Amino acid sequence: SKSPAIRAAILQMRSFFDSQGLPLAYHLFPGNSSEKLSLYPLKNRIREDYNRSRVVVAADKRMNCGDNINKQLAGNGYIHSQSICGADREFQQLVLNKEAPKEGESGKAKSRIYPKKTTLTNRHGKGKLSVHQKQVVFYSLDYADKAAYKRARVLAKARRLLKSPQLLLRAIN
Repeated sequence: SKSPAIRAAILQMRSFFDSQGLPLAYHLFPGNSSEKLSLYPLKNRIREDYNRSRVVVAADKRMNCGDNINKQLAGNGYIHSQSICGADREFQQLVLNKEAPKEGESGKAKSRIYPKKTTLTNRHGKGKLSVHQKQVVFYSLDYADKAAYKRARVLAKARRLLKSPQLLLRAIN
């Protein structure tokens, strides 16, 4: 909690799983440490401790930066989420293109190989690198329904707060 009344430590946890989804290990970090800086050393440690030749990193969009992508290359892989709103125009066009996606059990998907330009930081400064990345767009009606339900609840709460200034003051204080 970020409340000053509660003096609790904030921790971050990194979990590692094998190809069947079984847990291998976890590591705890202080809540104020950068996720970007902890990923690469941990990935190497897992490779050594568990004799793994290939590691695939699955992470949220915060980890989707040039330095992390470039460090994944050498025979490894990565899966990062990508916001459509924050994506470049070409990716947005892929998402919005009416081309028929492949139907699957839990939704629809389409993909492409795309030369993504990333920024790499090294001892000489920053440089550009093009990485051939497989981009996958996935649509799930179940997820869309869940997101619509959550949006409706947030909007209903906002309307209630706007109707009652006392509730609004209590909510923001």
